[in-house]
Amino acid sequence: MVVAWTVSPLAWAAPGDTELVSVHFGPSDPGQWVYPAGISADGRSVIFTSNGDGLAPGDANGQPDCIVRDRTSGRTFVGSVSSTGQQGQASSLCAQVSEDGRYLLFMSFASNLVGKDSNGSIDLFLRDLVTGLTERVSVGNGGAQLPGGGFNGSMSADARYIAFRAADGVMVRDRLNQQTRFLDLPNLSSGPVLSADGRYLAFGQWGRAVLMDLESGRRERVDVDSGETPAEVNRSYVHGVSRGGRYVLFTSPANGLSPGDSDHEIDVFLRDRALGVTERMTQKADGSPFEWNYTVANPALSSDGRFVTFNMFDGRAADHEAILEVFLRDRARGTLELVDRNSAGVLANRTSWGTVVSADGRFVGFGSSATNLSAADPASELDAYVRERSVASAGGFALQPSSLGFGAVTAASTSAARRVTVQNTGTIDLTIKWIGIAGPDAAQFARRRQCPLVLAAGGSCTVDVWFAPTTTGARTARLVVATADGTRHSTSLSGTGT
Repeated sequence: MVVAWTVSPLAWAAPGDTELVSVHFGPSDPGQWVYPAGISADGRSVIFTSNGDGLAPGDANGQPDCIVRDRTSGRTFVGSVSSTGQQGQASSLCAQVSEDGRYLLFMSFASNLVGKDSNGSIDLFLRDLVTGLTERVSVGNGGAQLPGGGFNGSMSADARYIAFRAADGVMVRDRLNQQTRFLDLPNLSSGPVLSADGRYLAFGQWGRAVLMDLESGRRERVDVDSGETPAEVNRSYVHGVSRGGRYVLFTSPANGLSPGDSDHEIDVFLRDRALGVTERMTQKADGSPFEWNYTVANPALSSDGRFVTFNMFDGRAADHEAILEVFLRDRARGTLELVDRNSAGVLANRTSWGTVVSADGRFVGFGSSATNLSAADPASELDAYVRERSVASAGGFALQPSSLGFGAVTAASTSAARRVTVQNTGTIDLTIKWIGIAGPDAAQFARRRQCPLVLAAGGSCTVDVWFAPTTTGARTARLVVATADGTRHSTSLSGTGT
């Protein structure tokens, strides 16, 4: 199936809404299970693995499949298929969806998804949901088949780079250049996890959490405390890395990685490489430890490093029987919230698991056996949900100066460049979504962006602006900078053509 893909807002969705995404198209299956695996940046595309054949029309292979739910169109379909739409004859598992929702990465034991698949091993595949083409990406240079296949795939936000486990190491596939790079990394214990920009690779080796800069080749152990002392036990697992590689998410049972942690329970930690600080995520908003922080699982990190989600027992039941919940920590605001709620704010009445979070933390996907999360799900099967959150600003940014006057400039000529500085005044990395010129005379001005996609907390960048009048007369416009959380600021532009 080829999906007509256009960018469109989720008109019906609003902060606080919880939506069932594993919608039933066939008979209920008491043995059904689902596991959320990814969500696009705008929350439109949600992927999950399920063994149920009633969650997507035409799914009849009796095998676990990777299912895609388009929340805008309401369409659900099997994504783990060949270029001709043929389902795999063996199990397939979701891995990731690209930030724009176009590309689906999945693993499969099936040998009928591409031609000449004869290695008898699990492989990684990438499906383009626009063109309908499926390609095997766990391959060597020139597309050569790997005898042992590949698994545990992770990709960059634009799906150009694919990292995966193979043999005694990791391979990184550059789809643009059709080259595959082998990294000799024996004894891997977790990962690999690729940053959204494709530059940084996080993995566990010998039970240690490591980050590698793929450009320089430099490796750095990240399961260390704020004084650079390594974890006391080598049982760390990596789970996420932010765009730009500043933040790395990992779990460890080690004591002493963060102040006050002395219980030898598994905790979720975030390493800030820029500040050299390691922070425990599985603690109360005031920094005190939980009394019931056992069985921490499935942590996830937003690509800007601001939001961390994880599963943990909350111990809130009246009979003291712990229920596994979905938590979200907003590092910028210092808050912790329970996400597995229905649209009325009522907490799930049964256990929830598996967490995925969108690039900006607005959408959180999870699985649950609860019966009170959606009126559209009256049965008690295990299902997948998406909750939309309201994302508050992390402090914002400023433009200096607030106005630029170019004075008189001869028509059909161009002024000297004037500079605007963008300053991140917040406490966390700022994702710059758009820089442009707007207003009635926008065409009379030009700009050159010198800002990165992600601007570090406290950092600054510049934008050069020119006035190029085509005719005589006064002209006005605005230089507008917009961030991923919806904040916009502008600098007024004016000049006169003579």
